[in-house]
Amino acid sequence: MKKASETINRLSAKLHYEYYRYIKSKNYRKRKIYAKDPDFIIEEFINQINVPKDKILFLHVGLKEIKQITGLSYSELTKSIVSTLNSNFSPKAIVVPTFTWGFISTGVFSVNFSKSETGIFSELFRKHHGNYRTPNAIQSFSILSEDSNVFKGLRHEDTFGRNGIYNFFKNNETWIIDLNTDTFRASPLHHIELSANVPYIDNPYIEFEGILFDKNNNPQHHLQRHGGTYIYDGKYTWNKEKIKTKLSKCGVLKESTYRGIKLSYLNNNDLYEVMINMINNNPYYLITL
Repeated sequence: MKKASETINRLSAKLHYEYYRYIKSKNYRKRKIYAKDPDFIIEEFINQINVPKDKILFLHVGLKEIKQITGLSYSELTKSIVSTLNSNFSPKAIVVPTFTWGFISTGVFSVNFSKSETGIFSELFRKHHGNYRTPNAIQSFSILSEDSNVFKGLRHEDTFGRNGIYNFFKNNETWIIDLNTDTFRASPLHHIELSANVPYIDNPYIEFEGILFDKNNNPQHHLQRHGGTYIYDGKYTWNKEKIKTKLSKCGVLKESTYRGIKLSYLNNNDLYEVMINMINNNPYYLITL
């Protein structure tokens, strides 16, 4: 029975991958075109968020539609969002993913100059707002914090390790905030899979070798140990809409809409609790229909 159930789960995972690849992903890419709205105010948009002060804010942001509505430049929007979050929540840190999957093929990463491959907001935040970027050649984070030293002491060559940044988020209250993202975004899902030892990842870690230019632009040999969704090699993908719906039903994901633009937020540890519970009941939960 166990073998039959595993086979069904693998088939479901494959079916979901094909569905996402050929149908759902196309829908995600079809972003709605908005007319200009002079009454759209960034401060009021951010006021839809209700999280405690003095915590870590982990951001995923899509700017395209907000730019259409406001007529502001990407730089102006990024600056406004960051300043409003600082004003409203006095966060210990604002953290933005600035991932660079290109290191896998190029073998070269620069803390100062490698562009973020995770969107316009992340690149502008990296260039103009963050005061520390983690020296991880694949999954770096740009961080704005008055005390960035707490992040410098982490083990960045192994993001998912005991002393990595994801465990740091678990041990220090962190809120994940999605602003106008094309789908549900929560980078810690990578870590949740590995923490739960899901069966569909045969080799949870791969090492990539290359050159890393540090913050002083000094080159050094670098061995990046990493795990994550990309190692599925086109076999699986997360069912983000199912995940989002479950988190909403459990009451941990809060959603709001301001003048047609959506946002959502949840506590990082609530994400872990709900998802690990679901994975314990079905190890293939994240990737099945």
